[in-house]
Amino acid sequence: MIISSRTKTIIEFLISAEDYLTIKDIAGRLNLAERTVYREMDNVNDTLGHYSLFVESIKSKGVRLYGSAEDIDHLKKSLNDNKAVYDYNFQERIETILFYLLHEKDFIKTRLLSIKLQVSMQTIRNDLQHIENTIKIHDLKLEKKKGLGILISGNTISRNHLLVNLLMRNIDIDVFLKWIKNFNENNSLFIKFLIEFGYENIIKKSYTVVNNLINEKNIQLTDVEFQELIFLLTMFINNRDNYILEPLNFEETFYNKNLTEKIKVYIENIFNINLTGDDIKYLKWIVNLISNHNIKSIIVDKNELSMAKKINNFIELVEASLKVNLRNDSTLAEGLVGHIDRALIRIRSGISVSNPINSEIKNRYEELYRVIRQSIDEVFQDDLFPEDEIGYLVLYFVVSLDKMAVKSIKVLVVCSSGMGSSKMLSSRLEREIPEITVRKIIALISLPKENLNEYDIVISTIPLDLQTVPHMMVSPLLNKEEINRLKHRIITLEEKKYQLTDKIKIIKAEERDIVDEIKKIRLFSHWALELINGFKVEYIEGKDRNTDILEIIDKDLFNDKIIPENAVYEHIKNNEKISYFQIPNTKIDYLDCSLEKIKQPVFRVYHLDFEGIFNFNNKELSDIEAFVIMIYPKNHNKLLLNLLSFITMSIIENNDTIRNFENGNENKIKGLLNEKIKLFLKDHF
Repeated sequence: MIISSRTKTIIEFLISAEDYLTIKDIAGRLNLAERTVYREMDNVNDTLGHYSLFVESIKSKGVRLYGSAEDIDHLKKSLNDNKAVYDYNFQERIETILFYLLHEKDFIKTRLLSIKLQVSMQTIRNDLQHIENTIKIHDLKLEKKKGLGILISGNTISRNHLLVNLLMRNIDIDVFLKWIKNFNENNSLFIKFLIEFGYENIIKKSYTVVNNLINEKNIQLTDVEFQELIFLLTMFINNRDNYILEPLNFEETFYNKNLTEKIKVYIENIFNINLTGDDIKYLKWIVNLISNHNIKSIIVDKNELSMAKKINNFIELVEASLKVNLRNDSTLAEGLVGHIDRALIRIRSGISVSNPINSEIKNRYEELYRVIRQSIDEVFQDDLFPEDEIGYLVLYFVVSLDKMAVKSIKVLVVCSSGMGSSKMLSSRLEREIPEITVRKIIALISLPKENLNEYDIVISTIPLDLQTVPHMMVSPLLNKEEINRLKHRIITLEEKKYQLTDKIKIIKAEERDIVDEIKKIRLFSHWALELINGFKVEYIEGKDRNTDILEIIDKDLFNDKIIPENAVYEHIKNNEKISYFQIPNTKIDYLDCSLEKIKQPVFRVYHLDFEGIFNFNNKELSDIEAFVIMIYPKNHNKLLLNLLSFITMSIIENNDTIRNFENGNENKIKGLLNEKIKLFLKDHF
């Protein structure tokens, strides 16, 4: 009996359901059109009929699998035992062939693949042509030898990373978690492959390693990252004797030594093996992959600042294409730095990410998708971002555009009924239509003097004859019909303003608890005042070779009653990993640290204005003109951390700001600090 993969998937979904499902539920879960599901139901019923089962349909409820428990178990066993022959679609067939070839260590005949998949030799030849092109980007090669057959050759790490990609694309996280906790549940085709190739025991132990790591080190992983880490460890353990690490790209500054040591101990204990040399190198790379977004420091290292420069260029290119201003959205840049940093690690190591809604994103935001593709290729010319990754990047900009659009339409109100009714109308407009901001209220007599090009629309309570700007007349009390007409007009204006073929849906934020908001604002105000009042540029002369910057910082902060005596020195002495480095392509050193006995954040610059010789932590400084510090409480609030990160990134905003820091220009730096705090306040409250 031949069962198509789509029929099989629907049957498995019906088996797992505890209640009635609507066709919409099934279509949404399987990413299919509803009409496709309706058409497929005939094949589903034909298959179920062989097991004395059928699909029960009730108009008000939906559909469900109907039959005896014994017959359902028989069906499940048949699917699990591979007694059914599957009619693979093109993508499934390609990836099945790939999975088998990646496990072969010698040449195999193409006829074996033809027999296994029950397709013609010509179909296999066409598939192999597609595979040959696909694996090139993973530094792998499809070798063909007459009389011997075919073989995928290349570095073991590249092969294993491609295997991880296949597993991530073909095993849904919920199916994987269900199987890993109960190895009898194996409805997924690729889970069957894992069982066939003897991965069960290794995966179970890798799962234990990752669980222990999460519980002890408090690593924050998404479900997908959790699954990916298990697969990476599984492939690593399965092929560790063949690892050659030259093609693997990673920077030592990303390492987390303690995390690497901990995961090494878990693996050695659970698998009863000893890891040395290249094994540990690869573990360091894995730690690099998972630890970037778990670091609690403001800035991980100098690489993030280099990345920030590229992200700024990327955002500027998108801005220029869309003709909008996105640089004031601090969360956009911060989010992109972290996301693209991790994406590059995967891209340069041959690991791809799966984006199940990429097609929908591309269709809905076609113009934005094109702009992101073009801009990212220009900034990161040495890296090829896959389509799925572009889809995720688009979402960052969609969110930013949504936030901007909430107050994107600039309105001029012209009202002749008096200032009281004008303000009431203005307030009502902003409350009813969050997309607009009333920039000004004027009387009719002031209209000729006004520059109407500064506004997107003029709203008035009296008729106006305007040619250069959209205009709408409403009553001072603004009735429901007028609100609806105005909302429709605003949507049209937004589409025109952002030049996107599909309008971006504006979603109102859920109401936030006012008490919590007031507390946040009060905390923010306290931190902002402390940062502004505590900021200064201290000029330091290097009188001899023993001028220790660390000693000067400790003494300065202690004298200002900010920290206990020698608190920074003690912190550095007791912490193996500290956030201290020279910012690339500048004469600026940067240090940040969190201290237990401190109540306020401190941002200061120490300008080394004498041609003396300085040292920090027993290390001589070379070609440094400014030493920037950011000190903050150990029990910090996430909002504070975001604020400090936003301020820190401003150091490399452009060449002028870099020069201001290098020259110790206190007034300019303090002005920049004030500006960044204002922008952060506007963006977060």
